[in-house]
Amino acid sequence: MDIKKFNSFRKEVEKNLVKSPIDFEVMHSRLVLKYVLKLNPKANDALKIAAITHDIERAVTGITERDLKDYSKINQFKKAHALRSAKITADLLKNIIINHF
Repeated sequence: MDIKKFNSFRKEVEKNLVKSPIDFEVMHSRLVLKYVLKLNPKANDALKIAAITHDIERAVTGITERDLKDYSKINQFKKAHALRSAKITADLLKNIIINHF
């Protein structure tokens, strides 16, 4: 993915992230990408996409760790969060491919 396409995708992601109940979600996404690139300047597209979308589920569903009633289930919560974020990311990527190519 060239930089122009990646930046376009990132803007779409950020349109979702601003809806998160966590007010610093967009900044968090940008910082994760910044540090991924600092640690690995040649990071592939998959890693960069994962960096900016890893918490997108919070923005789409509004569900956060704060909603967890039984903190002993945090590992289950995190796994479900990761799976939901991956599905949302896949759907965003499919939508972009269908609508832009």
